[in-house]
Amino acid sequence: MLFTSLSYLPFLALALCLYYISPAKVQRFILPCASLLFAFMLDVRLLFGLLFCTILSYSGALCVERVKALLPRKFLTILFSLLLLLPLLSVKAGDIFPVCSSSSVFLFSQKLLTPVGLSFYTFITLGYLLDVYHCKITAEPSLLNYIRFATFFPQLVSGPIVRKGKDHSGFTTKHSFQFENLQNGTALILMGYFEKLWIADRINLVVSELFSHWYEASGWQLLLAAVLYGFQIYTDFNGYSLIAIGSARCFGIALPVNFQQPYFAVSVRDFWKRWHITLTTWFRDFIYIPLSGNRVGPIRRYFNILLVFLISGIWHGTSLTFLIWGLLHGVFQIAEILFARKKKNRTGFFSRLFTFMLIDFAWLFFRMNSVKTVLKILQRILFHFTSRSFPCTFSLPQWIILLTGFVFLAITDLFHEKGQSVLKVIAGNHLWLRGAIIMVFALLIIIFGLWGTTYNASAFIYFRF
Repeated sequence: MLFTSLSYLPFLALALCLYYISPAKVQRFILPCASLLFAFMLDVRLLFGLLFCTILSYSGALCVERVKALLPRKFLTILFSLLLLLPLLSVKAGDIFPVCSSSSVFLFSQKLLTPVGLSFYTFITLGYLLDVYHCKITAEPSLLNYIRFATFFPQLVSGPIVRKGKDHSGFTTKHSFQFENLQNGTALILMGYFEKLWIADRINLVVSELFSHWYEASGWQLLLAAVLYGFQIYTDFNGYSLIAIGSARCFGIALPVNFQQPYFAVSVRDFWKRWHITLTTWFRDFIYIPLSGNRVGPIRRYFNILLVFLISGIWHGTSLTFLIWGLLHGVFQIAEILFARKKKNRTGFFSRLFTFMLIDFAWLFFRMNSVKTVLKILQRILFHFTSRSFPCTFSLPQWIILLTGFVFLAITDLFHEKGQSVLKVIAGNHLWLRGAIIMVFALLIIIFGLWGTTYNASAFIYFRF
């Protein structure tokens, strides 16, 4: 069940109604049941993997907490961590080593598991286990409460990656209906649909066409496609995150922010403080810091940076293009450390533009399936810029609608970059005006968003990770 499917909003509305009309003893069962049903409706194999990681991490955390001796405690943590990673590693191994794809373990994992959401719920449950081991949190004694936390359906497939210590309290308390939560949640959901259906899916029409015919397209068309893809993946993934955060807000649960205007970043390091924040934090806390982070000499620090981004590339995909994408980001950050400029020179328009150029260049490797294709596209951009253009079917009205969406997105992101909140502005008006704004916005999305079978709206990009 995708967020863009016609069944999601009725499913969410029904879950909300049952959640708020149920007494406290029943309410605590509504979210686990809704989440497991959501997983089953999306893919029954998702349900198997989710239950495996949830029960294993719950049991492992209790065992680790009750063992006080250092070595047995460390051994148990390593053992349960490897078991939690086993489904993910078995799926990845078939991609990295073709010989593994014919093994019985890989074939069994393919039948029992689906890659959809596998990386995300693995990191959620593994992060919980590691936080217990490092004594940052105590193990949850109630299996039901932990299931509510680990299987919560809005963040199930593509995040945000929730951490129990920071984000768990909302899953264990009874929530009474508050109109403000419903209002703010609805506004966030609509903003997510706007970014996904109005912008990302519309960009996908032109980007897919141009990249599919890169050998016929001119250099300026391919450059345009590369720039547009940077905004496609941003609005696609941020759109998903906003729908997830908004859905959770309707239940009175606050999920962590996952994006903070990443294309306003003045450096690649700043970009990763704004992009997919929950994943970046996870890698920092569980990989970079245990490697001693920047508390070592420069060579070791550079190695740590490269290793973290290499792992990030493998997390996204096992092809050579994803590895290059990850290593490029590591190299960019090392270069920034080596050629660091004064802070006052890194806050202007040109710093943001240069950072976007680096990020967008790396996105080419993320988007295309082979390094050879990326190099040929770059060659056409450099040496065939004014060659004959490919007759793209993307019409003028579509461009006008897309540009209108870009203007609204730019204004909204600039508003947030200034430290202001669109939700607070909406909430500051009279009830009838708030309702009118939300209704008009919803109507515009229905009219101009790419809904239904006519456009066959694409799945969220990060579902496959």
